[in-house]
Amino acid sequence: VDAIIQLRYFQTSAMYELVEIPVALFKQVFDVGLSSFQADGPTINIPVGKSPPDFTLKLDRSDAKITVANIDKALCTVHGTWKLGKDV
Repeated sequence: VDAIIQLRYFQTSAMYELVEIPVALFKQVFDVGLSSFQADGPTINIPVGKSPPDFTLKLDRSDAKITVANIDKALCTVHGTWKLGKDV
């Protein structure tokens, strides 16, 4: 897999956006030490110490789920935005 494609919808503006998230962005997770994955740290900024981070990992140990959040859109490619409907 070379990229992740996300179709976003913004309800307030009735706008769609097609964004490509490069998979290479997630290779940074390999640089995170095991101590960052301890039970007392449910959110990990990637890369560690960068503010703002490129993205965050949210760990949910109740059902062994990892969520990728807050991806820096400046690191992604926006392929297009558009609106549909009678008011366009």
